[in-house]
Amino acid sequence: MDIIPQLDVSTFSSQLFWFVVSFILLYLVVNKLVIPKTEDVILRRHDTVQDSLNNSYNSYKILHAQINKQLSMMQNTSALAEHVISEACQESQRMMNNVKFIINDELSEMLKLVDEQLQSIISNSHEELIKLSSEIALVYYNRILNCNADNIQALQDITSKLYKEKL
Repeated sequence: MDIIPQLDVSTFSSQLFWFVVSFILLYLVVNKLVIPKTEDVILRRHDTVQDSLNNSYNSYKILHAQINKQLSMMQNTSALAEHVISEACQESQRMMNNVKFIINDELSEMLKLVDEQLQSIISNSHEELIKLSSEIALVYYNRILNCNADNIQALQDITSKLYKEKL
């Protein structure tokens, strides 16, 4: 026997038998023990990943809803602020117009009073001027004629007529 026993044709059938038995046993062990455990681990991982994805998606939905709610609140607040600012501007404009109107009324009344007082002062000044002119005319009259004038009233009338025409 010079041939290696593995290559001997007489042992081929026995080798083939043990080869098939070994592979069948290996297949059964892998199929019944290893694959179910591996499949169980993979399924648990898949379920864990799926739960994580679902939780992430739910969190995304909640956050998205809250962001939309906050954006809506910000828009409402912005619109309300613009409305309040607009009303405040209108109110301040109305108040300014009222104040202008009141000031104009008070100013016109003050100007009217000033005009009345000015007219009174002018009238008093005219009367004083006429009196003074009458007294000066009386002094000249007395000096020129060297007599005491008894008719002061006539002299005042003449002086007042002269000044009223020029004033």
